Amino acid sequence: MKTKILAAAVAATSLASAAHAQSSVTMYGYISDGVRYVNNTAGGATFQMANAISPERWGLFGSEDLGGGNKAVFQLENYFNINTGAMTSPNTLWYGKAYMGIDSQQFGRLTFGRQYATTALRAIMMDPIYIGGGIAAICPLGQILTDVWTHDSRTNNNIVYTKHIGDFALSASYNPSGVAGASRAGVNYSGDIYYAAHGLEAAVSFQRQYSPDETGTQDNWWIGGTYTYGGLKAYLNLVTLRLTTIDGAAGPARRDYVTTIGGRYQPTPYFTLIGAYYIDVARNLSNVDGANGNKNTAYIEALYSLSKSTSLYVEADRNWFTGAYKHDKYSTQTLLNMAPGSSAQFGVSVGLVHNF
Repeated sequence: MKTKILAAAVAATSLASAAHAQSSVTMYGYISDGVRYVNNTAGGATFQMANAISPERWGLFGSEDLGGGNKAVFQLENYFNINTGAMTSPNTLWYGKAYMGIDSQQFGRLTFGRQYATTALRAIMMDPIYIGGGIAAICPLGQILTDVWTHDSRTNNNIVYTKHIGDFALSASYNPSGVAGASRAGVNYSGDIYYAAHGLEAAVSFQRQYSPDETGTQDNWWIGGTYTYGGLKAYLNLVTLRLTTIDGAAGPARRDYVTTIGGRYQPTPYFTLIGAYYIDVARNLSNVDGANGNKNTAYIEALYSLSKSTSLYVEADRNWFTGAYKHDKYSTQTLLNMAPGSSAQFGVSVGLVHNF
């Protein structure tokens, strides 16, 4: 359960609006741990402590009522490893989020700082597990949508604007390079159109990411939707990737087309079943002409609620590769720690989740 600190700020000034301002700060967090078995890893099968379903984090979300339907907002979020106590990013305290801005009922929401680009956020919100896997084995879209040069799913110095109009929402984001003489270095710009009504959610989104040296571009399209009927929510979407180059070397652009089919089913308030299947059809891997292959990911997860804040989970997943994808070292060895030459990997996890 979230912990709220609510205070009425009564200032001894002549400004009546300030005298009636209200502010609140919410501290929240997510802690999870468990045991995991994985086969076909480098050196053989492994059995270890691991959080499979979502990274541990805690944060602060605050708002202040400015009157007239306007409020100031901020969010700070830290990621950490519960088994070691270490921060996910040793040099970044607020790795998850660090932004502030204005939220206006009339004019929309405008925020500044470290936060998701609009396309990344849309993909997260409309994925069966919110692309929230604590491990790469159940998070294939993370590899496709994350900045390939920094491997960071968030964007620093990001400006994000969102406006709701009836059943629609329009969003855009942009981060200036901040580098003299290199106006596109590390720049990301993104736009999103979203619709929600009568149980249906649908969206179209696009983002472009420039490399730090301006030699490469990463383009992503996201199109898809969800439909909710009773305790069932169905997911269907397509994500594309076009990557011109990683290191500036000449070659054909890499292209990926990833289809997601999934669902969440909650037959009772205490039990949730989640499943998804991802098909990644890749062309020109590593920007090598004709280096084509497929990556397939399947997982199923069951959650049983012990209380409003604590749940048990069991999860099983499988990744398998064909063609040139079997030899893509970043996908197989760096992310999944697969044994060289392996074409498939299976894992199963059991653990406990607590939200506060």
